[in-house]
Amino acid sequence: YSIPRKWTLENDKLCQNPLPALKELRGIHSTFPKRTITSSNPYLVSEKGHQLEIDATFYPNDATRFGFILFKNPNQSEYSRIYYDKEKQELVIDRTHSSLREQIPLNISKDHYSLNCSKPIKIHLYIDGSVVEGFINNQDTFTTRIFPLKENSTQLELFSNGNATEASADVWKIKEAKIKTNF
Repeated sequence: YSIPRKWTLENDKLCQNPLPALKELRGIHSTFPKRTITSSNPYLVSEKGHQLEIDATFYPNDATRFGFILFKNPNQSEYSRIYYDKEKQELVIDRTHSSLREQIPLNISKDHYSLNCSKPIKIHLYIDGSVVEGFINNQDTFTTRIFPLKENSTQLELFSNGNATEASADVWKIKEAKIKTNF
């Protein structure tokens, strides 16, 4: 599971970006202007999100963590978090509450990742069913899978912990690809 990518070599670094042709799959578009977010005041950017493209920009300021809450339902019994921990310099995918389904691993994946948080951080997500793919600052990428059980586990929010940060986003519903296959 992987969306098509464009690979480039920039300053001796191998960079990955979504294939520009993916823009053809964009449907209904919503813009969410720059706004201050805190742990008690997240930024709801989609109420129904199992096929979305999200192009978010975070202005971390003094936040300790910032990122996304995915597949959240109204009573918060299911949700996943993808975020950057500035203090530990880690990219974290927290699936400890991601599903009420049996046999689904509930875990945290994380790895050291260095970001210059004095500049805006761009994280571009593609969500297609259970697959979530992210592109960070037009350079690096990650992929994960999330399997919520509840039909209403569809909300997507931008969040921040610690001091306030700012964020903005563009969100598109993804249309079905018109692909002919000959198996």
